Amino acid sequence: MKDKIILLFLFFFAIFFFSKKIEKPQAIDAKYYYEMARKIPQLDSIPLPFKQRILAPFLAKLLSSNLSLNFFILSLITILIFIFLFYHYLLKKEIRKETALLIIFFLLFNKYHFGCFIFDFYRLNEILALLLILLFFYGLEIKNFLLLLFAFFLGVLAREIVVLLCLVALFYTFKEKKNDYFLACLPGLGIFIFVRLLFKDNDFSYLVSALFDYSKKIYSLSALFRLFINAFAPLTLIPIIEYQLTFSYIKRNFDKFLFFILIFLSTLLGKDNERLMAPVFIFFYPLIGEIFERKMKDKKFLILLAILGFPSAFHHYWNRFPIKRDLTMILSFFSLFSITLTYYFIGIRNKERY
Repeated sequence: MKDKIILLFLFFFAIFFFSKKIEKPQAIDAKYYYEMARKIPQLDSIPLPFKQRILAPFLAKLLSSNLSLNFFILSLITILIFIFLFYHYLLKKEIRKETALLIIFFLLFNKYHFGCFIFDFYRLNEILALLLILLFFYGLEIKNFLLLLFAFFLGVLAREIVVLLCLVALFYTFKEKKNDYFLACLPGLGIFIFVRLLFKDNDFSYLVSALFDYSKKIYSLSALFRLFINAFAPLTLIPIIEYQLTFSYIKRNFDKFLFFILIFLSTLLGKDNERLMAPVFIFFYPLIGEIFERKMKDKKFLILLAILGFPSAFHHYWNRFPIKRDLTMILSFFSLFSITLTYYFIGIRNKERY
């Protein structure tokens, strides 16, 4: 019961820390989602690919006439369900409660993976996608056909990125010589294609344009830093320090590593960087949990890591208490290097073999 209370405290504290007030959308994509909820089913004025992400606006439309409040309430409910399910997912991986709670803390206070979604609650589609990705991987592990079908079907209606999970299911199909995994994706693939054929202006030219505009980031050191280092700060360097354990984890969880690669490739179609790596939570955070479980068993060290990591949650915009951009960078680097050094000098002393 104590761990559930701590989870609720982390949830409410994250809401307080990142949210401001319920108001009309400011960001461009948030405005589109709001307009979709207001105009459903007449979506001709909404540009691609936004009008294909119909799940969240549809749900927001169902509640009440106050669309802003609907988006806010649904976002909070989705986040709460997600953190409790992910917490239990970590426990099933034989990660102790103390370590699992620390992992939830780092995920909730990652400003790029959750903070921005709490602040801009109109991005409900992205939170729903994370929840459905979690359910899909859990369905793979427990071999539950209906859960796979449910998670994939709804997921592709939230964000097109979820369609990449069919390749993970295909990997499982060849790995275990069972067709159930990929067959569970067929209804979702059908609705995914149907939604795209539904709109007459969908000639897929926007994908070519996006690839031309954003694929150049693969040659940009700044973009690669943001995708691979900043997106997972302040924990980024720990898997590199523990490279042996990381390689062992990849061998045992190649499906999640495959998804990691696919998500990275998908970022070449998008303007943002760190935020687009949020679906990689299913690969990265259980890896961190496994490393901490092996090397950081003392509770006081786990608490120390949380204290050192918290400053990285501050942002110049996505905060109740926004600070200057330069200061957010300084705090992020402080957390990244202080946690890395603390782990190196404390965790590395544990010589447990892999």
